[in-house]
This record gives sequence, C-alpha cells and structure tokens, in this order.
Amino acid sequence: EIESSNNNVADAIEKQTTATHEITHNIDEASQGTADVAANIEIVHEGATETGWHSNNVNDAATELSEQAQKLHDVVETFLKDVQKAI
Repeated sequence: EIESSNNNVADAIEKQTTATHEITHNIDEASQGTADVAANIEIVHEGATETGWHSNNVNDAATELSEQAQKLHDVVETFLKDVQKAI
C-alpha cells in the first residue's frame, strides 16, 4: 500500500512537472508574441510619423503652388489689360 501511494505521488509529481514545463513554454511563446506585436507597433508608428511628415511637405508645396498660381494669374491679367489698352 505504501509503495502504491509512493507510485501515485511520483506519477502526480511527474504530471505536475510536465504541466509546469508546458505552462513555461506557453508563457515563453506568449512573451515572444507580445514582443513581436510591440515591434510591429513601432514599425507602424514610424510609418505614420513619416507619412505625417510627407503630408506636411505636400501641403506646404500645394500652398506655395497656389500662391504662385495666383501671382501668375495677376501678372497675366495685368498683361492682358495692358494689351487691351494698347489696341
């Protein structure tokens, strides 16, 4: 009977050890997954920052182009008025 109890305890310890190793393995995998997600978030953040920077540059260029177009319009309008006066 004592030997049977010892065997039962040994089996329980072995099962507990196996379960502990499996839990440790699962925690390691979850930790790696979390690290991968964090790295991907950082990549997305960098991309978003760069996109914002390029957006600002495009906006600045569009504003400058609009200003130049208005100046050109004014010059052409003045030129056409001068031509009309000369005719």
